[in-house]
Amino acid sequence: MSDCISKGLKRDTFLTIVDLSKNQFYYISIGRKLGKRLSLLTRYRHPKTLKEKIMTENQMVIAITTLKTNPHHGYWYILITKALQINGYFVNHKKVFRIMTRHVLLEDKKVSGLRDYVQFRRVVPTNSLDVIEMDIKYVWINVARKYAFFYGNQYIYPQRFRLFSWL
Repeated sequence: MSDCISKGLKRDTFLTIVDLSKNQFYYISIGRKLGKRLSLLTRYRHPKTLKEKIMTENQMVIAITTLKTNPHHGYWYILITKALQINGYFVNHKKVFRIMTRHVLLEDKKVSGLRDYVQFRRVVPTNSLDVIEMDIKYVWINVARKYAFFYGNQYIYPQRFRLFSWL
């Protein structure tokens, strides 16, 4: 870079040639991630005696697995976090998620089946009153100054029995 600039090339044109931004060019790495380090210990206060202890990650895994074996508790990590907090652990959902992923305690995501949408609907009634189409509307009535539900039978197949009625 200094060779190119000493020969008369501008900094901005050099950065466009090598496809770098100014932030990338001037960034100096400190060799580690920024922010607070991950804690391996968790504070625990016994609900009855109110004595505080420090729990290790292995003890947290045991507490999580005992909660997961109870059928009355949910299996999602956020619900397990709330149950741990009620039991006296000072822990948030991010730490529980990290512990559960590290020890393969998370449940698999439920894959919902693909929806079958109606693409081509053809009504073929054989008898009268086989197919009835109904409609419910929520309409503002100015005279009464309130909303009302209107229910209507729009079509009764076959076509000769077409009738409209509003209640």
